Amino acid sequence: MKQRTLFYCTECGNETARWSGQCPACGAWNTLTEAPTRPKHETKAAAAAHRARQAPEKLSDLEGKLVYSIGQNSVPDYVFQTLLKEAGLDVVQGDAAQEGKVTVNYKNDGSEVMQQLVAAKKEGKDVVGVLAEPAVTNAKAKGMVELFDLQSLWQAHTGSDATGYAQAVLIVKGDVAKDKAFMDRLIAALEGNGAFVTEHSGEVAGIIAKVYPQSSFAAQTFTAETLERCNCAFTTGAACKAEFEAMAEAIAEINAQAIGGKLPDAAFYYEG
Repeated sequence: MKQRTLFYCTECGNETARWSGQCPACGAWNTLTEAPTRPKHETKAAAAAHRARQAPEKLSDLEGKLVYSIGQNSVPDYVFQTLLKEAGLDVVQGDAAQEGKVTVNYKNDGSEVMQQLVAAKKEGKDVVGVLAEPAVTNAKAKGMVELFDLQSLWQAHTGSDATGYAQAVLIVKGDVAKDKAFMDRLIAALEGNGAFVTEHSGEVAGIIAKVYPQSSFAAQTFTAETLERCNCAFTTGAACKAEFEAMAEAIAEINAQAIGGKLPDAAFYYEG
């Protein structure tokens, strides 16, 4: 019997009886190779490998992948770990992906994560990175694809109307908090901060460099769009008590000592 010849896509494993410049299944160009009929299990294996290379559409798709992340025990890290746990995923640390788990490799900052992502892309490796702005915008400019917005996912997780999560908290001494006139002036100034940085995006890097010359942000380029995605906003402790406690509880689930072992009492929040 004459052996039947088919064309196989080297990207996704799809088989077709006719050659084409583009794979009808995955859309890849110039990947169809003529070969004798292969056993079905080989075709399925190739297709499975292709699916594994596809961009994740939900957090559970990160299972079996290597994730480079910024700042172990930082707020974004706690948020990410909480969301992965909610998705039913096991998280481990390591240098290589592990089957059935999300493997996290921590880096000091966004620039180190970007180095790993760029290197992986050149080598055709399938890895994911957790970045903050403005590194996200810079990564997209280098051809990276944004998969998830942790702020949006966290908002859905908590069911809160507030956008994003608490990233920084201003603490004052008790005797300072009793000076209502001073506190009113301080709060008024902070409330105008978000609008200021958005309206003066071109000045932000210079201001950071002047106040914190050692910061890596001093060398970054900020745009109005980037700063809007940073979700710069101010609210008082009393106004965001529920959102703050949701964050603190999530952190406590992972590392209770990070919040002193227990949630703060009512006196922690400035009432005005």
